[in-house]
Amino acid sequence: MRSEVKRSEGTSPEGTSAACKSPVYMGIDVAKRTLDAAVICAETGQVRAREETANTPAGHRRLVEQARAYTVERVVMEATGTYHLHIAKAVHEAGLPVSIVNPLQVKRFAQLKQRRAKTDREDAALLAAYGREEEPEESEPPHPEQAKLKQIATLIEQLTRQRTALKNQQQAEETCPDRARVCHEVLTDQIQTLTRNIDQLKEEQERIAHEAFAQAKALAESVIGIGPRITCALLAYAGDLSGFTSHKQLTAFMGLDPRVHQSGTSRGPRGITKRGHKRLRTLFYMGAHSARVYNRACKALYQRLRAKGKAKKVALIAVANKLIKQVFAVIKSKTTFDNDRYSYTNQPMNQPGT
Repeated sequence: MRSEVKRSEGTSPEGTSAACKSPVYMGIDVAKRTLDAAVICAETGQVRAREETANTPAGHRRLVEQARAYTVERVVMEATGTYHLHIAKAVHEAGLPVSIVNPLQVKRFAQLKQRRAKTDREDAALLAAYGREEEPEESEPPHPEQAKLKQIATLIEQLTRQRTALKNQQQAEETCPDRARVCHEVLTDQIQTLTRNIDQLKEEQERIAHEAFAQAKALAESVIGIGPRITCALLAYAGDLSGFTSHKQLTAFMGLDPRVHQSGTSRGPRGITKRGHKRLRTLFYMGAHSARVYNRACKALYQRLRAKGKAKKVALIAVANKLIKQVFAVIKSKTTFDNDRYSYTNQPMNQPGT
């Protein structure tokens, strides 16, 4: 059994105090049960200290104490589902700058450095080195209600997939000449149970979104093509867009930004990167089907691209991008969408509770 805290070299109080004179970067490799941390010098890039501890409140306090002994430029960790959330929150509450980075970016950084070792201990040092060389942006702690919305949205998606699988299985059972009646009854009961659970989750999702993000929700839903389903997902995964400074960032976050392949005279196929949030990308693409009919700006764009011979899918992706721009604009400007004028009304939305 692992002890609550396991110290490594350079982590004694004496060694810590001696290492406080110049700025450092701390990398934390997060696992379900353990945390491995490494501290490197901002000037030389040399490892000054290492620490292994449990991924528990006591372990979080231990790492925060170690970090406070230094002048920390940045604490860097990967996004690991839900395992990193508690330690990230502890670091935020301690007033230390933290960056939660994309694991793919760190993987590419490791390949660039031709790292051969792959251990939790080495990954912690790699994260610290990534922070030192790449200087990732500081991550802001998510809104507490946004975290709840994200949990609900994730569960709705999982239960919906399960229900679809059961419906497909039920249809397959009906084609059997000698099917067991009990199978049909059980599948029907399971489908009905999942439907009730999904409806319950959607009601709670709508309630939280309305109470916590009333203004952003109303503004987003004023855009033709954006309904409650898309809005709740947007608030769950992107919040009120306060963390985005341009619509291009939001587009890239969803993976709808263009991908270009060009080398010399060679021109590869164009498309979208698909490196962003798949669920949001899917929902905005679905919303584009309605927007191309009822949203005047989107309809004009769709018709213009189709007239140029563009494929239907290409035109719909362009409409989805237009929807992102419109949603970003109305939320940032706090004005409702005006479909009749291709623009936005100059009527600020009332603040929540007024």
